[in-house]
Amino acid sequence: MGVYYGQTVRLWDVLTGQVLKNIQAYSASIWSIAWHPHNCILASASRDDKVRLWDVLTGQCTRILQGHTDWVWSVAFSPDGSTLVSGSDDGSLKFWEVDTGKCLKTFSISNSDGIHTLDITPNYKLVASGDMSGIIRLWDIETGECLHIIQGHHAWLWALVFSPDGQILASGSDDQTIKIWDVNSGECLQSLENNQNKVKALVFSPNGQILASGGDNCDICIWDIVEGKCLNIVGKHTGTIWSIAFSPNGKLLASSDCNGIIKIWDIQTNKCLKTLSGHVNQVMSVAFSHDGKTLASSGQDEIIRLWEVETGQCFDALRFARPYEGINITGVQGLTTAQKEMLKALGALDNGTLRKIQLTDSPNS
Repeated sequence: MGVYYGQTVRLWDVLTGQVLKNIQAYSASIWSIAWHPHNCILASASRDDKVRLWDVLTGQCTRILQGHTDWVWSVAFSPDGSTLVSGSDDGSLKFWEVDTGKCLKTFSISNSDGIHTLDITPNYKLVASGDMSGIIRLWDIETGECLHIIQGHHAWLWALVFSPDGQILASGSDDQTIKIWDVNSGECLQSLENNQNKVKALVFSPNGQILASGGDNCDICIWDIVEGKCLNIVGKHTGTIWSIAFSPNGKLLASSDCNGIIKIWDIQTNKCLKTLSGHVNQVMSVAFSHDGKTLASSGQDEIIRLWEVETGQCFDALRFARPYEGINITGVQGLTTAQKEMLKALGALDNGTLRKIQLTDSPNS
């Protein structure tokens, strides 16, 4: 018996070396979240191969978008909010109609290393996708044509972000570089060396004048993309930074790390205004609402938390139902400690250890 990456248990025939059976454990870590540009709607991408839409006002999961056949890593709304794009380890980009949940079209990559990050140009003409091997693809959204295959990184791509004018694409990789690309030609304009730092997160400020990065060295760096220099270190975490996001007015920066900590920074003074704790595992994604008053966060604890930016208070936590959600196993005989822990991870209750969170799932699940 062996445990494979992805929480798969494999049973092997010792004599032949053949795999007899794959047993897939349940996991729904939330890799990415995105706010609707105008409404109180959140989209989430998760390890259970599904995309979900959430009504933030009610805390309800209003729709489950099913069609991917492997982990969904990234989601992004179109500028008008009518379409949601998702990227998956199955090597596909899917375009979903937000109002109906219908899959409008799919862009697929043969023999792909999966799609782990994506972004959309502000004019909704192009979508960029990045994979584990470091390859970037630029797609024409209307025709589905792959306009450029860009090979410059040589390790896992974690971050892709278009500049606000859509003319520049920035990419961040485990090869410890940030690269700046001309969108029209696919040419590399600048390579920013980030020694000893695998780059996990990138974001342009709303005015396009600042590019911020985060990664394994725990620093938030501000870059001059023309000169290729780090101008400033905004702040530091105590673990790998997985996500960074600017507020809509560009005055605040939120960051999250592998220890479950979120920080909100004043970009002018470099002062940490708030430290938010509540997640019990890595926080993989943070995103500001369109009005800048709410910050959403998600990660490997399978919970989306909603925070008031002004006070730093968590006012809601969203979670969809797990296979054994709410089943009370208190006092049940014959279970080992390991079995109890597994059942609790799948939603069972022991000695009343129920989290006070919203447990919902869509009626069309």
